[in-house]
Amino acid sequence: MYRALCEAAGLTSECQARLRRSAPYKGLRPLRRFAAIPDRLPDTSGRRSFYFQNSESKEGSTPDTPTPGASYTITYSAGTGTGSMDSTTVEAGERLILPACGFTAPAGQQFKGWRVGSSSTVYQPLDKVAITGNTTVTAVWDDGDYGNYYVSVRTSRHGSVSSNADYASSGNRVTLTVTPSRGYELEDITVTNKKTGDVISVSSSRSDKYRFTMPAANVTVEAFFREIAVSDPVAVNPPVTPAVPNTPNLPAAIVYADVRVTDWYYDGVQYMAQRGLMKGTSATEFDSHSNTTRAMVWTMLARMAGQSTDGGSNWYQKGMDWCIASGITDGSDPNGTITREQLATMLWRTTGSPASSAQLSQFSDSGKINAYAQDALRWATEHGIMNGKGGGMLDPQGLATRAEVAQMFMNYMVKTGA
Repeated sequence: MYRALCEAAGLTSECQARLRRSAPYKGLRPLRRFAAIPDRLPDTSGRRSFYFQNSESKEGSTPDTPTPGASYTITYSAGTGTGSMDSTTVEAGERLILPACGFTAPAGQQFKGWRVGSSSTVYQPLDKVAITGNTTVTAVWDDGDYGNYYVSVRTSRHGSVSSNADYASSGNRVTLTVTPSRGYELEDITVTNKKTGDVISVSSSRSDKYRFTMPAANVTVEAFFREIAVSDPVAVNPPVTPAVPNTPNLPAAIVYADVRVTDWYYDGVQYMAQRGLMKGTSATEFDSHSNTTRAMVWTMLARMAGQSTDGGSNWYQKGMDWCIASGITDGSDPNGTITREQLATMLWRTTGSPASSAQLSQFSDSGKINAYAQDALRWATEHGIMNGKGGGMLDPQGLATRAEVAQMFMNYMVKTGA
């Protein structure tokens, strides 16, 4: 589609190439990639464990406004590769859309992804990342056998899709796993040959598994979800959450086009928005299903404690400093996403790391909880601050969406009187 639009506009191949380097693919959705990273919250013994985290869509909401009118220079480094790519600029408050790699790989290696600044996360082309200053984006190379062609999975609303392989050779079978959000079902899933634009045949082995044969080209996977039509709304709604206290001095409910009164997270969104702890990503949208960064949570925790977050060297500096001083976080990877167990741990540490005798064995995935988060999740589930996601699962390693963050913060504040 990108090439077709450029040709329709009369752009030469040279102009198209320059556009890809300077402002690539703006407006398209990010890819999904799995990366092994250490947990950000080591336990008191200093040990760190590793888990696999879906780093899809660093496309959380834009954080509370950076310096108005500022612009940041993005410089691309070949790392151990060779060649050059033009630098670009990003306006404050916008996210950088990572480009395709224009460098030459070292002998015997191939492009693995991008490392942004000092972050340990390896991002993929089309990923969106928040930028808070002049930044160097470095190419990462690897001699691993990924196959010849890339499987690009676009982020979907009301559900997610994961691939069993990021790269595959022509003729290989690729399996896709589809996970609708609560109250939604898969309407359609498409796999498109990015070279020819042809739609590739997809077969279903069971309700949540789909397979296709990799062509001799990169492919794009996109899923579309629709709301389940039911006569009894209780059938698709999660457990009842604590009612929002009556606070007549707060402003009237804030209307977001993507947050309905019937949504399970409606009260949480209103609770946080009315208190100025969270804002919409625009005047009309809250972007409930986007992921949340660690820096955003630090800022909310500090504001919840009555701390001013204005006047730092960047938008999250004051919140981060307060959280570090309070023993809530080590301050690493501010632009990284946050998991459900990490969020619960930060809330637990905010309230003084209280003991809990609650059990977690009722959750089928309790074995996935990292050691440092065990006590925190016992406490969070005991007090209804964190609830399961259906099917007897707690999903401790799942990325916390803005809706989940709003709901957990509200549950915490109602339970603790914060």
